[in-house]
Amino acid sequence: MKSRFWGFAGCFVSILFLLSGCSNEKIAASQVSSEVVSSQVSSEELQQGSIPSELMPGGLSEASSFDEAEASSGQMQNHESTVPAQKAQTVSQNRGAAEAGNSGSDSGEAQAEETHNVPVQQITVSFTIDSSTAAAKGKSGPAFSSSVTLNPAATALDALMASGVSADVRGGYIAGIGSLYEKDCGSMSGWLYAVNGHAPNVGCGSYSLNNGDSVLFIYTCNMGKDVGYGIG
Repeated sequence: MKSRFWGFAGCFVSILFLLSGCSNEKIAASQVSSEVVSSQVSSEELQQGSIPSELMPGGLSEASSFDEAEASSGQMQNHESTVPAQKAQTVSQNRGAAEAGNSGSDSGEAQAEETHNVPVQQITVSFTIDSSTAAAKGKSGPAFSSSVTLNPAATALDALMASGVSADVRGGYIAGIGSLYEKDCGSMSGWLYAVNGHAPNVGCGSYSLNNGDSVLFIYTCNMGKDVGYGIG
């Protein structure tokens, strides 16, 4: 009787053990299924973008780094595009300044050339050499009467030189014209000059002429008194 009881009890315990094992396997299988479903849901949310980027591994830092890289790249591109523009502007300004300088230089040269090519306004004077008083004493001398053209501010001596008649000039003093010299007709004889009928008080090399003046070189035998231009 006891042996049957313990045999029945053993069978009952075995059945309970088997039932307990099946229940544990179901629970484990249920947990595995839940994890699989959760993994699928997470994958779907990740694909749909429902999970914030901040929760993704490295999401925030990677996005920030990418934005900073784009900003830095944009700044570099703007700087690279600005530098050639500044260089081009500087080159254009320098070229404009150089062209302006060349234009001013060319204009100055053209003006200088025009000034150089403009003929100087010359003056014309009537010029006469009179040695008739010496001829009356038996001395021959030159005779000349014509107009001569001179540069502005020319002197009475310049007019004598322009006539082509030879003259012996000593420091602005006329010692002789042609072959007729001072003192050839006495100690008071010699050459004097007059402009527009008046005998200047300066040497002929210091008297400046004007256009239309009348210049006379005349030989005197008595300090000019015999020809109307008394000296002293």
